[in-house]
Amino acid sequence: MLSEISEICGIGQTGDLNAPLVPGKSDIDMFVICSKIPAKKRKDLSFTKVE
Repeated sequence: MLSEISEICGIGQTGDLNAPLVPGKSDIDMFVICSKIPAKKRKDLSFTKVE
């Protein structure tokens, strides 16, 4: 989970999470603010694919 990485100071998003998502026509953007960029291995453990 991203919020468990100590270098992350904040997580934000734009877009309506309750709106219907239409492939190729809508999206949700996520912003992650860090004090420093976490190691790739640490980041990779925190991301999961959303289907």
